[in-house]
Amino acid sequence: MVAETLGTEFCKVLEMLPDRRSLLLRTGVGWKAEMFDRATVPTGTDSQAGYALLSEEPVVVADFRTESRFNVLPLLHELGIVSGVTVIIRGREQSFGVLAVHTIRQRSFSLDDVNFLRSVANVLAAAMENQHAQNALGVSEKRLRSLVQSDLIGIIGWGHRRRHQRGERRVS
Repeated sequence: MVAETLGTEFCKVLEMLPDRRSLLLRTGVGWKAEMFDRATVPTGTDSQAGYALLSEEPVVVADFRTESRFNVLPLLHELGIVSGVTVIIRGREQSFGVLAVHTIRQRSFSLDDVNFLRSVANVLAAAMENQHAQNALGVSEKRLRSLVQSDLIGIIGWGHRRRHQRGERRVS
């Protein structure tokens, strides 16, 4: 939908890996299927995506052939990619990765194009935070179920009643 809306041949979602030194190609349009969940992109000034993360701003490139702010990945040249925009998928506490579009013709992306891409990245970030919260809730529910099904609850409950039966008081 993003590639179609912006009229680009390529779109990608890169997920930040735990080492925070590279991003993993998760999904997209225009890329070879075997690249998904395998191809990585370095962070820092070694890529447009990394540069966006460093600068904490969208990065618009009108012509990769003359780009000097960061290293251009050889794959972009091999695919004939000339222009692109990269925005951060930013969560509340950390960045999840980046969303990018690329085109094989030289193009000046507008502020509206960048804002559209940012909006989509914000929706992705909200979905990812929701998924993380759901996963955390599932883990908590599993722990609670495990405790309830174990004898540990009975032991804790019994010990609590025995102390009160002896007249012991807890000091706060």
